[in-house]
Amino acid sequence: MTGRRPEQLADWSWNSLYLHMKRTNLVLDEHMLDKAKAITGSKTYSDVVNMALSELIKRRTFARIDYYASTDIWTGSLADMRDDDVTG
Repeated sequence: MTGRRPEQLADWSWNSLYLHMKRTNLVLDEHMLDKAKAITGSKTYSDVVNMALSELIKRRTFARIDYYASTDIWTGSLADMRDDDVTG
C-alpha cells in the first residue's frame, strides 16, 4: 500500500489505516545488500532493509519467549485456563 495516493485507497478507512514510514540515510555494506537482495528476490534496497528488520524483531521476540518458557514465571494449567478437555 505504500506509494499510493489516498484516492487510490478508497476501500480503506483512513481512521483505521496509518502508514508510518521513516526516511533516513544508512551506510551499508554494498556486497551484503546486493546478496540479500538477490537471495530474497526483493526489488528495492528498502524492501531488503525492512525484511531484515522484521526478521530481527521476530528472532529477538522468539528468543525472549524461549527464555521465559524455561522459567517458573507462570504457574498453572494452560489446559484448565482454556477449558480444554485433556481426557480425550
